[in-house]
Amino acid sequence: MFLQKNGHYLFIGICLIITTRLTAQLDSVGLPEDLAFQIESYIENIGEEVDFDFNTLYETLNTFLQKPLNLNRADEYELENLGLLSDLQINSLLNYIADKGDLLAIYELQAVPNFDLPTIYRILPFVAVNRSLDDLNETFAAILAKSKKNLYLRWSRNIEVPQGFRARDDETPPAYQGDINRYYLRFAQAYENRISFGITLEKDPGEDFFRNSNKQGFDFMSAHFMYKKVNKTIERIVLGDFRAKFGQGLILNTGFAPGKSAFVTAIRRSGAPLNRFTSVNEQNYLRGAGASLKFNKRLIWTNFVSLRKRDGNVIQSDTSDVDLEVQNLNSLQLSGLHRTEKEIEAENTLQQLSIGTSLKYKIAKGNVAANVLYTQFDQAIGKTDRPYNNYFFKGEQLLNASVDYSYFYKNFIIFGETAWSNNHQFASVNGITATLSSKIAFSVHSRFMPRDFHSLFGQTFSEIIGATNENGLYLGLAFNPTREWRFAFYADTWKHPWLRFRADAPSRGKEYFARVTYYKQRDMEAYVHFRYESKQQSYRLDYTNFDELLFRNRSNFRFQLNKQVTKRLSLRSRVEWSIFDIETATNPDGQIFYDGAFRPQSEVKSHGFMAYQDIIYKPVNIPLSLTTRFAIFDVDNYDARIYAYENDVTYQFSVPAYYNKGTRFYANLKYRAKRHLTLEARYAQTFWNNQEAFSAGNNRIDGRTRSEVKVQARWRF
Repeated sequence: MFLQKNGHYLFIGICLIITTRLTAQLDSVGLPEDLAFQIESYIENIGEEVDFDFNTLYETLNTFLQKPLNLNRADEYELENLGLLSDLQINSLLNYIADKGDLLAIYELQAVPNFDLPTIYRILPFVAVNRSLDDLNETFAAILAKSKKNLYLRWSRNIEVPQGFRARDDETPPAYQGDINRYYLRFAQAYENRISFGITLEKDPGEDFFRNSNKQGFDFMSAHFMYKKVNKTIERIVLGDFRAKFGQGLILNTGFAPGKSAFVTAIRRSGAPLNRFTSVNEQNYLRGAGASLKFNKRLIWTNFVSLRKRDGNVIQSDTSDVDLEVQNLNSLQLSGLHRTEKEIEAENTLQQLSIGTSLKYKIAKGNVAANVLYTQFDQAIGKTDRPYNNYFFKGEQLLNASVDYSYFYKNFIIFGETAWSNNHQFASVNGITATLSSKIAFSVHSRFMPRDFHSLFGQTFSEIIGATNENGLYLGLAFNPTREWRFAFYADTWKHPWLRFRADAPSRGKEYFARVTYYKQRDMEAYVHFRYESKQQSYRLDYTNFDELLFRNRSNFRFQLNKQVTKRLSLRSRVEWSIFDIETATNPDGQIFYDGAFRPQSEVKSHGFMAYQDIIYKPVNIPLSLTTRFAIFDVDNYDARIYAYENDVTYQFSVPAYYNKGTRFYANLKYRAKRHLTLEARYAQTFWNNQEAFSAGNNRIDGRTRSEVKVQARWRF
């Protein structure tokens, strides 16, 4: 239906003609393509259009861009933190250096097993090879003197004013207590990847600023200090706000946890157990102190303690005494927003104490660790009294323990974690990744997480967010027959043994993915991929008084081409289609309640189309760079939505959902005003042809356009 429109054909033709005449693997101001796809998949799995605020991904790569990681001195955690190498590649590199000595040149990586040219080109901007020794005796004062300092100031707002900022009448004030502006301030000081400290302040649109509920100014205030390799014993210290991860994330993972993606063999959770927190995610962090101690080459002991306030939804409890009003907490409030009276009432209503310890022992070809996590609230919490919440955690205290392991055997990695919660339930995830030859790699991952396993901070490799109520099996295969061609496939199937939101019975699902990539050295990358997902949801049928579980099916087909003229100019083109439908009900002649009304089954099917053209330009002779996109889309409804990663100002990027019919445009400008001062500006606008309002409720914007402007200044000194 949408491909018959001449405008779409014309736009696709222009994109491909322009792009094929030019030659980039990396855009000059964004993440590598594979990481961008991981973020798209993560946001799509959440199912919400949100700004991606795990900016530590970008920050880590930017640190290595300024000071490349020395591969001859990098340890396992640093290589994992790079985020661009598989577990097998990391293990192969460490074994190669241990066996043959330091690398003499970066292109010696071609001799390392499991390394190919696309991988080498991908990591080139962020790594280096030198044979200097790390100086652990360098004084703290000397490190501070060498450290780089950055100050970031950012302002942004929507041009159009949402309903929540407007008074309904003379007697009803706006629902949002504060103004429409978003303010962000951050100071950061770091020396390579060894020491880091700073503060982050943010005020969201609608929140008070230096008045009423926020007399201190910013609604969110964060500070951190991290010191790595203090000496031969103290491996790492973190103070203030930090992230923590044990094992495969069954009981603890407060950082970004990517799921299924084109990295089909990247299924193992890895990385340092403690790390700095520099994001503006107001819930997913710990606050206190932690340290990792290295007693010898084999034994590492990690401990932390965190004490922080949390937002909780306050509800009124029924009592036998009508004059007695009882309040208690119903659940944790995770939005981090404090704009309305209800949101302000939920702010800092309970206190959370978390204590964790992990003892890791390295063996010749792997490691094993024992982990314990204790969490206590100063009052009982729970979920709303709904059947699908029957088995969620309720109470004041939770104790978790787990054992995780990793074992390397030749080209195989076997790993897993088995965890326990103090209601005497067990959960377990286990996997294998292997390279059968220089051309073939595969992965297998199984997960068993019962409906009544409790884990407040769990984020493991799974379909849903959280480590409970899911059993599944994942299979991945990567095939690289030549240097130019890469094939990636995965299949995932899962079951939810208990009810879920919008699923009134135990449900199941499956997902398939295939990608074919053509890679020509550093000159061009093109790929096509297909993704199909089918999972059950409850629908009301017109011939019964009960809901019935039906499969919601979504398919996406994408073609993308990346090319570059010079080091200064690159283009990226994408075309994507989506299809959404619902399986036939028990009675094929019946109707399904869908989108607010009972509809014939034949009408419950929707399509989507989206195409965009990116231009990334960084001229040689002037200190100015430009990133811009123009996109067109024709998507029947939100169910057929299409997600696309967008570049933003430094340390920010977003993944909006394209739906309805219209266009989207954004432009980012970066100007180096002086040696130490960088100014950035962004303007983005979405235009809808067929609808007169965006969103609903307090976020409703009347009209066909939704626009945002953003300005950022960075001072480096």
